[in-house]
Amino acid sequence: MALTPEDVRNKQFSTAKRKGYEMDEVDAFLDQVELEIGAMGRENAELKGRMAAGAGSWAATPPAPAAPPAASQAPTPTPVPTTDYNAQAIAILALAEKTAEEHKYKARIEAEILIADAKSKIVDLELAGQADRAALERRVEELRAFEREYRTRLRHYHEGALKELEHRGTDTSAPPPAPVEQAAPSTPPPPSPFMIPGDAAPPQQA
Repeated sequence: MALTPEDVRNKQFSTAKRKGYEMDEVDAFLDQVELEIGAMGRENAELKGRMAAGAGSWAATPPAPAAPPAASQAPTPTPVPTTDYNAQAIAILALAEKTAEEHKYKARIEAEILIADAKSKIVDLELAGQADRAALERRVEELRAFEREYRTRLRHYHEGALKELEHRGTDTSAPPPAPVEQAAPSTPPPPSPFMIPGDAAPPQQA
């Protein structure tokens, strides 16, 4: 089936995963665009060759000899100049070249737009994949840090529990020491109101 500019313009691709197009479909369609543009170029070259050959044959054809005058005085037809055929051939060739160039230009523009869009989608997919990968790596690192912290806390908890058990075992195996009675400190009696300042206080009897 021949490819037209409308086919290029209206081509739809099915989305894959998050966003973007199926790259196999894009590659196949671009291959088809390339083949059609190549075929168009070959047709244009062939058309140029045919028109050039036709123009040469028309230029090489000698004009028809004039008919001998009839007995009656009939009007002589005016011969068509060869230059008119050449001008027509040149005009047809120019029109064909213009039409072919317009089709090639439109197809090339549409193909470039499609390729640019496909590349943009590929970049978006790559960026999305990199962002997802970075998020997963951060999540894995967070889980590893949590695991290390959890293991440290668990080890400290076990060590503390073992120390507490050892301490309790040591306390229950030996009897508690007897309390030591301390004598109350003796306080000197208050001075007698009859003592004269400067006199020594009487000695205490044990």
